Amino acid sequence: MNHSFIYLLHILVAGPLFVYAGYKGKKLSIEENDKNFFVFFIFIGLLVIFYHSYKLYLLNKY
Repeated sequence: MNHSFIYLLHILVAGPLFVYAGYKGKKLSIEENDKNFFVFFIFIGLLVIFYHSYKLYLLNKY
């Protein structure tokens, strides 16, 4: 199986889903501890997007 599909799936679906879940969770959370957890979700989503973008770049570079 081609790795490009996996990287694109993570860039276009998994990463944004984490960011969206973190954003909505942060807005709906009441306690401050919960807000920190959802900020972590946003961070993980951005990390997934950037990491898989970089891997896709390296794959198509050569």
